[in-house]
Amino acid sequence: MTQSVSRECAGPPHVQDRPRLGADQRAERAAQRLRVLTAASGIFGRRGYHAAQMDEIADGAGISKPTVYKHFPSKIELYLAVIQSRLDRLVDDIRSALTAPGDNRTRTRSAVAVYFDFIDSDPDGFRMVFETEVPSEPEVRVRVDHAIDNCVMAVAGLLTRDLGADVARVRVLAAGLVGICRFTARQWLDTDRPIPKTHAIDLTAKLCAQGLSGVPLIRHREAAN
Repeated sequence: MTQSVSRECAGPPHVQDRPRLGADQRAERAAQRLRVLTAASGIFGRRGYHAAQMDEIADGAGISKPTVYKHFPSKIELYLAVIQSRLDRLVDDIRSALTAPGDNRTRTRSAVAVYFDFIDSDPDGFRMVFETEVPSEPEVRVRVDHAIDNCVMAVAGLLTRDLGADVARVRVLAAGLVGICRFTARQWLDTDRPIPKTHAIDLTAKLCAQGLSGVPLIRHREAAN
């Protein structure tokens, strides 16, 4: 049975009339929050959501447990923040790859490399994001789906400029390309990296490019009918 996720064990309620923080205090709070996220990221990745303990995360961050709760009122909210930070990085890297100087083949390869680099450098984080241990928490799925859609839209923008195809066709193609990158990278990891990463990236990028090469022909035939 799937374990339900509750927002129990929350910290003290927020105080509405806190004095304004000075610049040094704001910087310290930001640094504390980052330490909590960094510690939680490693612990959630290694141990999973249910086995991870807030005491352990506090120790890893070098702060007290009540201080952790000042930044994240519950364990699930901390988990969501960790997932969101990884998703934001993935989407930003995809967008950067697709808008970098160079031709479309170069951009496509760079986008493929983002997925392989992500899963190669942070396999626990990749699994935590795309194979969540808390499927009963709908916000996890919402955030992952939103990030995937942002990646699809970024690819769709490149395809629209390149192919000039209609929006519906472009979205289907973009979703397919994103799926190819994600699942090929995962298969490469699960089979113990059987070929060098650069070779795997090259093969996947060529598959994407060759698959797209037939799309203008399809579009032209439809226009002729």
